[in-house]
Amino acid sequence: MAREPALPPPPIDDGHEETVEEVKAKMAAAQAQMDEGLAATDRRVADMSSENSGSMPNFSALADLHGTISHMGSMRKSKQL
Repeated sequence: MAREPALPPPPIDDGHEETVEEVKAKMAAAQAQMDEGLAATDRRVADMSSENSGSMPNFSALADLHGTISHMGSMRKSKQL
């Protein structure tokens, strides 16, 4: 049977009670860190999409080319009959 992962030890109580301002400051720091992480992810996505935009084939042009070649083949067959 697999062992359950060990829980982290509880924080040591130093007797200090956090004030509302301290908690708000911690929450603001955590929010800023999350916002920075989201912004970094958005930048990576934008960079990846800009890199791929030049290498993506134009599917409309490929479909037009296929249609033209197909039409040429059908015209050749009709002339041979």
